[in-house]
Amino acid sequence: MISFLRGVIADISAANLIIDVNGVGYSVIVTPSVLQNAKVGTDLSIPVVLVVREESMTFYGFANNEERRIFELLQTVNGVGPKLALTILAATTSENLADAIANGDENTLTRIPGVGKKSAARLILELGDKFGIKANARTGWQSEVHDALTALGWSSKEASGAVQSVTEKNLPHKSVPQALKSALEILNRIGRA
Repeated sequence: MISFLRGVIADISAANLIIDVNGVGYSVIVTPSVLQNAKVGTDLSIPVVLVVREESMTFYGFANNEERRIFELLQTVNGVGPKLALTILAATTSENLADAIANGDENTLTRIPGVGKKSAARLILELGDKFGIKANARTGWQSEVHDALTALGWSSKEASGAVQSVTEKNLPHKSVPQALKSALEILNRIGRA
């Protein structure tokens, strides 16, 4: 498998570069972060993914290996192809995407062009454990309180915020019910503000 291309930028268009690699021009569809720094005639080494379809073979290029990794992860989700994966990468940072998925924040995901409620739900469901940075950091009581709040109708983002507030403010609680009560008080205060 081809993992990177190294050559000279021969041409730049709206969404892709032509990279001259020892006399062969490769067309590579790239993220906006790559286009932003590209100049014709400069040397470039770029991580790529070759996507082979029945009717085409297409290179996708990235600013770094982390972008490439996320692109490949996104395509493991049912209904997410290379074009939507590239659109997601163009619309948000990898950190913001990881936060939205880890926190179950459908609203943030649906702001990305081409991502509807069903796609957002699939992203969260299928990638939650892979992006579960914050979810994995929750302890037993935090996870139980979070689940209880979402069962009561609060969004995952609101529940995460309340659990984080209870944790940060070190509010007194000896049991899950007491922690849940503190979290509900925080959410009710925010609701009235």
